[in-house]
Amino acid sequence: MTPPVRPVALLDILLDRALIWARGVRRDSWIALLALTLAALMRVAAMGILTDTFDEGSYVETLRVWVHGAPLYGAISLGQPPFFMLSLLPTFVLGGQTLASARLGIVIFSMLGIGAVWAIGRMLDGPRTALIASLLLAFDPQYFTQSWTVDAEVPALALTLVALALALGYRHAPRRRWAALAGVALAAAILTKLAALLAVPALIAAILPPTWFTLARQSWAARRWPDRARWAELWRTARPGLRPLGTGWLVMTTLILLPFAGNLANLWHQVVAIRHIAEGLPGITSTAHLGVLLGAWWEAPLIAVATISVIANIRRERWVVAIFGLWGALTLVALILQRPLFTHHLALLTPPCVLCAALLPSDLATTALPSLRGQLAGLLLAGVVVVGALTIVAQQNELRAHPPLTTLLAALDLENVTEPGTLVITDDPMVAVLADQDVPPNLADTSYVRIAAGQLTAADVERAAMDPRVTAVLWISGRFERLPGLKVWLNQHFVRVYDYGNGNGLYVRGGPSLPVGLGGAWTHG
Repeated sequence: MTPPVRPVALLDILLDRALIWARGVRRDSWIALLALTLAALMRVAAMGILTDTFDEGSYVETLRVWVHGAPLYGAISLGQPPFFMLSLLPTFVLGGQTLASARLGIVIFSMLGIGAVWAIGRMLDGPRTALIASLLLAFDPQYFTQSWTVDAEVPALALTLVALALALGYRHAPRRRWAALAGVALAAAILTKLAALLAVPALIAAILPPTWFTLARQSWAARRWPDRARWAELWRTARPGLRPLGTGWLVMTTLILLPFAGNLANLWHQVVAIRHIAEGLPGITSTAHLGVLLGAWWEAPLIAVATISVIANIRRERWVVAIFGLWGALTLVALILQRPLFTHHLALLTPPCVLCAALLPSDLATTALPSLRGQLAGLLLAGVVVVGALTIVAQQNELRAHPPLTTLLAALDLENVTEPGTLVITDDPMVAVLADQDVPPNLADTSYVRIAAGQLTAADVERAAMDPRVTAVLWISGRFERLPGLKVWLNQHFVRVYDYGNGNGLYVRGGPSLPVGLGGAWTHG
């Protein structure tokens, strides 16, 4: 009979095995692990920063009223595909339905994206490229900002990167389950934000067998299009990967859309058809568009390095970089054509640039003067990471030093005049989020686009305000100014208790006017 292992001996065995495992881990992997830990801590620390972002407030209020029973694309209007809300639901519910719990879901997606970039870099060029790619993405200012604010860009990018990693995994080890899982991740990405469609050509290129790239080189050199027999042969070689990819995509798309089968027409209109309305909104000009593109100057070094890498790799006929270059080029064209363009949209360009830039050192190391060029490329990329990290610190310090007092004070006023469990109406949903109040389902999104499209009218707001559960109306952002007649109706049925100037104010249902308190002591400009 074997004697039982004593606890002390068992601990020694486990410690010895842990040390053996640790010795087998490369230095690059340890550095990547430490960097990713720092990146995660920075994102968690940023979750407490107060912002006045309209989209973030609207999405969090959408989550709140959805959890309380209102249907998406029915009573609730949502400008993004459904998996965006579905993916945030676990952390939002388990975390107490707060702004922080919604942001935690975004942070998790952010780290998933960084991990996927690390996996892609390792498959392409080994641990060093994986380390470079993960560092570039982790400390990119644009990606970082979207890594803790509730917007759809980072979840969609993370799922897209996972799909690309799985596609490249199939390329290295052709197992159909990898291709199917890539299709599943792609479907989830597209149904998080439609911009993920820009990565579809790159993902298909990643899953194609190497013979396709051989044909591309031969056709390019011969300036001749392949004949029908050659295309048939190529399809036979591509079919084992493309079929499970398409099957995974179709199954996942069906599963996500099935709960919304009764509202598919509304879904299409709110997510797709309404977008052309935004182009005619005031302020959507070429000058403003150019200002957004040039305003994110901190992305310029990364884009420059990525461009150099694409040119260098294509000259060497290293076509794998063309996969990410194609994704980046399509994204850049889409951003140029996008109306309206907001700063958070620029995060879509970061991952393809990161993947292209990370391949530069290995490319230069195989050319003339490999040591010198490799060192110069390493220094250049280190500089990009350092500039990005310093920019992040400066941006975070600026946000903490200058919080949006207008939003915060309005939220305190709203708390002062309402009771828990009641409803409020506001043209700035972030104020309702900070005051821990729900809004009527059809007013979770009070955006200019909905108003311009006729999806939100003065009559809609008036009907919602007649609900006895609505105890306050906050008029503060100027969006309600676009609803003719609403101010007159509001003054007839509600009493203004705080005056913020410029026509803005906080109204309550009936009763005597409250004394001017915290809200009345300041003016909303």
